[in-house]
Amino acid sequence: MRKGLTLLLLTAAIALVCWAVFRPRTDLQKVRQHYANDSLKLAAANFLLDNMDDKFAYAGKEIERFDTIFGLFNRCIVKEGDLQPDPQPVVELWDSLTAAGGNFNIRRLDKLYDERHLTAAFIEDNIDAAFDAWQSIPDSVITKDFRMFCEYVLPYRIGREIPEQSRRRLFSQYRGMRDTMMTDISKAWKVMDNLLRRKLGYKNSQLLWRYPVSMSVSQFEKARRGACLHVCEYYVHVLRAMGIPATIDFVDSWGNRGGGHCWVVAMKDSTRQFAIDALSGRSFRFTYKPAKIWRRTFSKQNVEETAYGHVPPGLLDPYRIDVTDKYKDTHNFTISCDASLAGKLSNKPYAVLCVFDRDRLVAVDYGKVAGVGRFCFHGVAGGNVYIAASYDDGKLSPISAPFLLDNDGTITMITASGTERQTMKLKRKYPRFKRMETFARSMQRSRVEAADNAAFKGAVTLMTVKAIPHDVNDSTISCTKKYRYIRWKMLDDHSGNIAEVMFFGKHTSGGNELPLKGAVIGSPASSGGQTAPFRNAMDGDYATYFSKRVGEVSFVGLDLGAGNEAYLTRVKFYPRSDTNFILPGDNYELLIWANGKWTSVGRQVAKGHELTFMNVPKGALYLLRDLTKGNEERIFTYEKGKQVWR
Repeated sequence: MRKGLTLLLLTAAIALVCWAVFRPRTDLQKVRQHYANDSLKLAAANFLLDNMDDKFAYAGKEIERFDTIFGLFNRCIVKEGDLQPDPQPVVELWDSLTAAGGNFNIRRLDKLYDERHLTAAFIEDNIDAAFDAWQSIPDSVITKDFRMFCEYVLPYRIGREIPEQSRRRLFSQYRGMRDTMMTDISKAWKVMDNLLRRKLGYKNSQLLWRYPVSMSVSQFEKARRGACLHVCEYYVHVLRAMGIPATIDFVDSWGNRGGGHCWVVAMKDSTRQFAIDALSGRSFRFTYKPAKIWRRTFSKQNVEETAYGHVPPGLLDPYRIDVTDKYKDTHNFTISCDASLAGKLSNKPYAVLCVFDRDRLVAVDYGKVAGVGRFCFHGVAGGNVYIAASYDDGKLSPISAPFLLDNDGTITMITASGTERQTMKLKRKYPRFKRMETFARSMQRSRVEAADNAAFKGAVTLMTVKAIPHDVNDSTISCTKKYRYIRWKMLDDHSGNIAEVMFFGKHTSGGNELPLKGAVIGSPASSGGQTAPFRNAMDGDYATYFSKRVGEVSFVGLDLGAGNEAYLTRVKFYPRSDTNFILPGDNYELLIWANGKWTSVGRQVAKGHELTFMNVPKGALYLLRDLTKGNEERIFTYEKGKQVWR
């Protein structure tokens, strides 16, 4: 009997502890009572409380370990005036923290659930401040849609940050910016950029990409720095504090390159919404092609319960909605699996839609079965190559051939020919995206000059860059006089970049062309903390570069030396780039997608800046891999003798 009584008491004690730890805070129920006589605020309170059950913030010793980072950012920026995105003392502190305790590990973090840690007073103040800001905006600026208010103004958090009572302070702090926005909410991006980036010095930080959790408002304001997600979350806090509906839209995986992106959206009403690329100096526009676009919500969305176990868990996030059609034309379509797999898939209720990231599949959506071996997908953006897959035990397995969903909804299956062969000439393993094009464009109007004196007094212009340069540029020069000094000169009133320049010439009019050699000369002597940065343009390394600022007198060249003058015959030059063009000496492998997997069709060491592969099956999806170095690779088709990036 004593044992039974002891067991009963122990069970009761455990139950009491569990109840104390996991019960919702009865204090929060006071919020409903507080607004019993105000139906609108009571509805708002119900919205928050009804959607609070699994909301939490990350906390614990791992957060505390890195908390000193924010204070040091603040000291460097405010007290020492260091406006670098990542001041050196901060980088050194981060390195010392990771050396002592390892990289930031999200699995070590505790979870502080809102139901157990937020007070009624906090929720009430949040509700009152949200209403005050929202109701003070003229109806002509923001449509007073209560559902939109609840979802995109009222919430006290946007990510996993520690909630803070910051609404009223942010409203007061940014009141002037709010007044400016009231004249034209579509220009919110410009108003916020002028204040936050230009005046207050907020910047994106490469270092804080390694800080994988949300920042509180006060943490971000200390650092004035953050990764893309941190900046977006702060923008949303500011907009909501001003009464403007806002949230984060995002792409998990691009359709034509790896990775994703997030941005802020401010809303005038349910149809007029304005995307903001935080701290970019412009409104948001797509640089890459999206497959699916999602929007964060505070309320829990309906998820198909039957899909669990059949699709990756990330596709069943209940706190997001599909907004692809707000940005792009979308398409519904049905895909048939390979005939040989129809029997194996007879019991599969769902299939997964994937894009390619290098050589792996990345899930972007899922669709229901629409007949034996057929699956239907909805609301998908065109312009990308997709492939259907099944999901079993955490693994994606392809069940269809890759296919191009064109912008008009046309589907073209991509399959390797069994009989037709082709010769392929390849110049890159990865697309030259807009950023690389920008670097190349900065070389326009640069010129090659020659002179008889080190000051280049009376210099002769032998060549001017007129078109946007390619990855590799080889230009013939007509020169009737021998010169001792030659240089690549960039415009003083523009920024500029060059990765490598090589001069060729003859020492006698009938002699052989040779690479010219001499003492490297250039200007400026130092820039950005780097001594003689111009040397990067003549170090034989395509990955290093010489970058100049607006207003700098910048050039790089050679002093051939007395008695070593030459006729300049040719110049070879390379813009600053991602070095994903073909690099001489590197070992490359060409792969094709066939029979549900990547298959090698050959390897070769590059002798120049172009590869030639012969007897390759036509019509396939291809991938070129540099086995020597680098990890950026992208699928492509081969059409009319050229690589077409997908």
